[in-house]
Amino acid sequence: MHRGIQASSFLPALLVALGLFLGGCGYTLQTRADLPFEAVSLGKIDNRTTEPKLQDRFNRLLAETLSEYGFLVTRSARYALEGEVTQFLLRPTVELSSVATQYEVIIRASFRLVDRETGRVTPVLADSPYITYFNSVGKLESVLAQKELSSRDALKNLSQAIVTTIIYSVPENFSSLLLTAQDIRNPGGLVLKLKAQQDPLSRYIMTRLSEGMRQEIENYSGSGLSEAFKGSLAGELNALLQGASLYEEGRFAHVPLTGETRELAARDPKSSDRVLLNRLLLQEAYPAEIAPYQKGRRQ
Repeated sequence: MHRGIQASSFLPALLVALGLFLGGCGYTLQTRADLPFEAVSLGKIDNRTTEPKLQDRFNRLLAETLSEYGFLVTRSARYALEGEVTQFLLRPTVELSSVATQYEVIIRASFRLVDRETGRVTPVLADSPYITYFNSVGKLESVLAQKELSSRDALKNLSQAIVTTIIYSVPENFSSLLLTAQDIRNPGGLVLKLKAQQDPLSRYIMTRLSEGMRQEIENYSGSGLSEAFKGSLAGELNALLQGASLYEEGRFAHVPLTGETRELAARDPKSSDRVLLNRLLLQEAYPAEIAPYQKGRRQ
């Protein structure tokens, strides 16, 4: 009995101590209430590499990691996670007497979260490489075994990066980062600037639009624009927001960028931060035409 009392008293104290330790180390104990949504569906993972069944291993690790963070993984979920693995590379990095003794495994992938109700697509991982290393001086079988373990580590790291981005960054993306037709508050003025192509950014944007959109812009005479056109223009600009960084020094030489935007551009951000950068760049280049984003609210 005495031992039972000691154990029951010790367990709560241990949990409190563990919570304080993890909090002091920067870790967060996640509960389902902390998550932006409860359930996620795992969509198609397209394996574009020559590594066999890489998508199956990635799928299992993603499901495992989502569950570890408190998500329910179910096919009926509103939000679906899908993507592609674009690179798998194994190469020696250290040699001793012409024999490889250390290898690196590089895995590169892109992922996005799809809201099945609205159709909105949010980038989660933008073609980012993850690298692990292992040492092996034995037979080929040993190298292959170590490769499997190292590959699993890289895929696990990728899975954790995806899940933490969903938890900490994606809610802002869904609410405010991407443009709606209403965010283009002066569509006629924006179309005229794109049509004139008098600055490097407008010229660049015109090269990235679809042929149909370019044709409509070039034919614009200054009359009213339909709601369908405004929605299509917002959609094509969102594709730019979710792609590579728009920032190049020469492209924005004519734009008085804020200190926040310059600092963010200097970091060459990835994933959702890159979407934020592109949104800030666009609204600062066209302040009269595009409504500003600020801390999850439209102004």
